[in-house]
Amino acid sequence: MKRTTLPRSAEGVRWEGLALGVDGPARPPLRAEVADGRRLVLLQGDQVVLLARQRVTHRGVHYARTGRYTSPIPPLRAETARTYREACPDDDAWFARWAHHFASALRESANGPLHEGDWQLTRGLPPQVGHHPELGTAAATRPGHRPHHLVRPRRP
Repeated sequence: MKRTTLPRSAEGVRWEGLALGVDGPARPPLRAEVADGRRLVLLQGDQVVLLARQRVTHRGVHYARTGRYTSPIPPLRAETARTYREACPDDDAWFARWAHHFASALRESANGPLHEGDWQLTRGLPPQVGHHPELGTAAATRPGHRPHHLVRPRRP
């Protein structure tokens, strides 16, 4: 997996994310599939982990979990978080350190979403994620809260 800092000119520019060039597999172990009748299924390997059907209003889904899902990322430990915070001189370095941590964990995972192509780990919500009128963007706008997001960039 090739990793490139975003923006590509790093000196004196705010860290925006980490671009990943993934060389395989062609089909990810953790994936969503769609069927007729507004039906969705989330698969992890050959296991069904979630069944869903889009609401008639197209605002949300009814879903049922099977209990078979396993996280593609190992549990985070407080000691790791403290070590990363203490080792990073500023917020950009801290975000970059976590992006590399998650990129490594996703690449090593046997049941994650990565597959062949270009991906980005960024802070905040990606530009193609719109504001939902009922749910809002509270997670992205809480003071001091800037989560990482795994985004598959749109193809031109």
